[in-house]
Amino acid sequence: MKAKLVFAITAAKLARWLCRVLNKGGTALPGRIAVKLCPDILKQLGSQVNTVCVTGTNGKTTTCRIIEECMKEAGLDCFANRAGANLHVGIVTEFIMNSTLSGKMKKHYCVMECDEAASVRIFADTLPKVITVTNLFADQVDRFGDVKGTASYIKKAIAQVPEAVLVLNGDCPVSASLAYGMPNRTILFGFEETAVPGDEIPEKTDIPSCMNCGEAQYDYSYIVFDHLGGFKCPKCGVQRKKADIGVLEIKDQSASGSEIRASVFGKEEDISVNLPAVYNICNALAAIGSACALGIGEETAINSVAAFKGGFGRMEVLNLGKKGARMILAKNKAGTDQVIRYIQTLKEPFVLSFCLNHRISDGTDFSWIEEADYEGLLVAGDLLKKVYVSGECSKELYERLKEAGISEDIMAIENDYQKLARQLNEEDVQILVIPNYTAMMESRDAIIKLCGGENFWE
Repeated sequence: MKAKLVFAITAAKLARWLCRVLNKGGTALPGRIAVKLCPDILKQLGSQVNTVCVTGTNGKTTTCRIIEECMKEAGLDCFANRAGANLHVGIVTEFIMNSTLSGKMKKHYCVMECDEAASVRIFADTLPKVITVTNLFADQVDRFGDVKGTASYIKKAIAQVPEAVLVLNGDCPVSASLAYGMPNRTILFGFEETAVPGDEIPEKTDIPSCMNCGEAQYDYSYIVFDHLGGFKCPKCGVQRKKADIGVLEIKDQSASGSEIRASVFGKEEDISVNLPAVYNICNALAAIGSACALGIGEETAINSVAAFKGGFGRMEVLNLGKKGARMILAKNKAGTDQVIRYIQTLKEPFVLSFCLNHRISDGTDFSWIEEADYEGLLVAGDLLKKVYVSGECSKELYERLKEAGISEDIMAIENDYQKLARQLNEEDVQILVIPNYTAMMESRDAIIKLCGGENFWE
């Protein structure tokens, strides 16, 4: 058995070396080879490490990077799947790259971003100490169906690890429901009503019915965004619980970050979030809860949130154009709406570059663009100087933006990412590049080849 493990690790490390020589990521192939040679390799390596697993629809990568920052600040030797390879073979790769040839792990802690469906196998193999669910929205409907389908994967995964601490978005009825009937200790994070702007409560959401009784849609006393907020089922009475880590007030928001007042396990704290937008406040809360669940002190976690600088493609600052650029992943309606809400806070002229593909990794059904709030871009008025549209779905997205009221005079389709990067580099105002997943990998690659920057796996 030991010989099989050693052979699998050796083959995987050689495969990674070859991938890097060829300037490829090598995030999945080594793990795929290793699992073929030694099917239980992750179980053997995972048993040696204290693992935090983060899953959910939006915010996984950013939350993981903040948790990793917390671990390092606390002096814990840790590793992570920084490149975002969150399927089973990608996670196997990261464990192997942090082990010796004999199968001994070099570090004692890790934080792993996990695909929702892959969580069943990953949780069983790694037996995480902490399981964090950022939120659950309609996403990749061709793969998961509705949000209840996504939740069913994670619920099954959690059932295998009753000792794990659950860190759940208490504002999200689907995420919060994962604790129903489970023995796990649970930490909830979210926004109290005093901290939300009083958005209009939607007539319906993407949750077909109550996650507990299945007989009625939720009523809301307030909305954070989309289906997050003060929910209550009028039939069975299940409702949002007070958060263990809850935002009491958003004191200030800017294009670079947020200042909030929050209750952290009953103690009020001022917290600086070194990333802009409401959804990044959610990610920060999830990370603080995860760090505390692991035994890291609250002060250390809060300090890490203030120091964190962002992961690749997630509010990442790029050396593009005369005034720089941010790349902001937006892969579904909920994420896109929050990016547009962030855009509405900008005070200086800007250019947008939307990049949209519809591959398996993105979800082949991109009909969500019809419901996304692109009309919200009109709030920017004359600050919006130009809109570039790229990707396999560029024509459809162009028509949707035109329908939303964006003038064709300021729109252009450019599907060659190398040409797009050169055109953006000539812009003399701030730039926001807004891709979905595979479009992000391609557009980012073109940008760093032109302007410099780290490869996505670095």
